Amino acid sequence: MRPEFQKSRLSESTKGASHTSLGQRPSWDLDPDARPRLHAYLATVARNAGCEAYRVGGVADHVHLAIRLSRTITIADLIETLKTSSSKWVKTQSTDLAEFSWQRGYGCFSVGPSDLDALLKYIDEQEAHHTRPIAHKVTS
Repeated sequence: MRPEFQKSRLSESTKGASHTSLGQRPSWDLDPDARPRLHAYLATVARNAGCEAYRVGGVADHVHLAIRLSRTITIADLIETLKTSSSKWVKTQSTDLAEFSWQRGYGCFSVGPSDLDALLKYIDEQEAHHTRPIAHKVTS
């Protein structure tokens, strides 16, 4: 879990959110023009499943979602719906994406109401986060 998020335990009825991360297979990086359409599509799928989509965003090879899970669906069922529906949709967007698929698995973390703004900011800043140089500690 990112250090700027406090750990919290939530029941599904609270106003907290789930932070979910889905990765695409590396060879299917989506170009910057396609990402907003995919993000909007994923938000619509989540809403159609009865969930509240606070934010969807990401970079070329993965997506983050801030959602409030409906009390009538499990996270596993929501992820299956998101992946299945969006995979079919992505494949219709370009012949270059005909073999698109999500990576197996996903990450999901509960975030308390007081941390929702930090989560939304984290999702909004994904492009900048992934363009920062990584500092490596050298030991001798």
